[in-house]
Amino acid sequence: VMSQKERILEHFQNGNTITSLEAYDRLGVTQLATRIYELKQEGYPIESDRINVYNRYLEKCSVAKYYMVGI
Repeated sequence: VMSQKERILEHFQNGNTITSLEAYDRLGVTQLATRIYELKQEGYPIESDRINVYNRYLEKCSVAKYYMVGI
């Protein structure tokens, strides 16, 4: 069984980006920011951009979209 960090790394290594909602839906990760912090501490070149999305009430929200540099 892969750990949450391993699933996130594999996701990045396949050239994908991820938001917290995608992490929950696709990878079963509920604390994405914590896992990203841990991966950065291990030396992985992960960056983020802020993107605008709409929530279920059609309110505009800003969320982080994470990606790995150099993939």
